[in-house]
Amino acid sequence: MYLGVNAGGVGTYSLSNGATLTEFGSEYVGSNGAGAFNQTGGNHTFIGSGISLIVAFGPSSSGTYNLSGGVLSSYNTIVGNDSAAAGVFNQSGGTHSISLDLTLATGSPNSRGTYAMSSGATLNIPGGSLYVGSSGNGTFTQTGGSTSIHSGTSELALILGNSTGASGTLSISGGSLALTVATSSSA
Repeated sequence: MYLGVNAGGVGTYSLSNGATLTEFGSEYVGSNGAGAFNQTGGNHTFIGSGISLIVAFGPSSSGTYNLSGGVLSSYNTIVGNDSAAAGVFNQSGGTHSISLDLTLATGSPNSRGTYAMSSGATLNIPGGSLYVGSSGNGTFTQTGGSTSIHSGTSELALILGNSTGASGTLSISGGSLALTVATSSSA
């Protein structure tokens, strides 16, 4: 699914109540344009490995995902991917489960990615990492809710400012953040 394709394009999708949306390919919320996805309930599920939810993809794109209720299950979530892309993920409720990684600001040093959590929100990353500023300017703010990250074998659970020129800011003033780093075992 593509929301807001090409410069000047605007796309909005709303998911609520008991509705179900199943994706078998990557989803782009703002793909060179402006996109918004508002989820107040229901189930939004991505099927298959390598499938990503990308909020703001492409040069100068903008995207916003608002999750206030329901369940969002993705393999990989990227917020702000490319030159001057600006992605925002607001989670004020519901559950967001990510099989692999949550990456904020990647693809270019001037990409921007923001994730904001508040009371009632649950974020689970059971087998990957949280990158805050992978190659751009990333911000993760938590004023409430619960975040749990359990990294894959021999990976870091939380990375702030992953490469030269990248900037990562983590701010927690409420709720809980639990980090678990998996260890590899040898036979």
